Amino acid sequence: MDQREYHRQYYLRNKEKLKTRSKEFYEKNSDAVRQLSRVRSQNRTPEQMERDAQYHRDWYEKNRERQLAKAKEAYDSNPEPFRRKVRIYRTLLPDDVRKILGRKSLLNKFHTTEAWYEAKLAEQGNHCALCPREREENGNRLAIDHNHKCCAKSGSCGKCLRGILCRRCNVRLGHLDDFLSLGMAVDQGHHSGWFAKAIDYLKKYEIKNRGARCLQA
Repeated sequence: MDQREYHRQYYLRNKEKLKTRSKEFYEKNSDAVRQLSRVRSQNRTPEQMERDAQYHRDWYEKNRERQLAKAKEAYDSNPEPFRRKVRIYRTLLPDDVRKILGRKSLLNKFHTTEAWYEAKLAEQGNHCALCPREREENGNRLAIDHNHKCCAKSGSCGKCLRGILCRRCNVRLGHLDDFLSLGMAVDQGHHSGWFAKAIDYLKKYEIKNRGARCLQA
């Protein structure tokens, strides 16, 4: 048995003991360990840096599912530290990058894409589905509307998406939807303007989304 194999076998036999010892040493000497790590990193050649990066990429691909499950378990047990780190990280980003990441996060939250958003907005004439507003008063883009009977939580499963609305129409439509769900009778012949358009909008997407299976847990 060569020396490398001997050390590997020794590590496997004493894995937990060595991990505990390393953790205790790091907690007592964390500053010195970080400083040593920084010095070693600064002295690495480009070839060594690429070798290390490739090693970490290969390791992650091999252990991806296990690492994702571990990260999810850690987040679910105590999400606030992770959220705090994300908030701090976002404040350090340039404004344009922060906007791109925020947009991507929003689209993921609604299980949709930028292509869907642009196509739906073009279908509506590049303005809110219920009024002529093209942007919010603060310059933000219009909101994605979905059926809250399908997905009551914030965000959507992607199956119950409706149209693109400004914030004001979105709020008003939510109140109208609540009234209708309580059995309020609507005689559309006696209504016009925004109210009639909102009724048509709700009926249109009720038919279009009928039978869609919610994917949210």
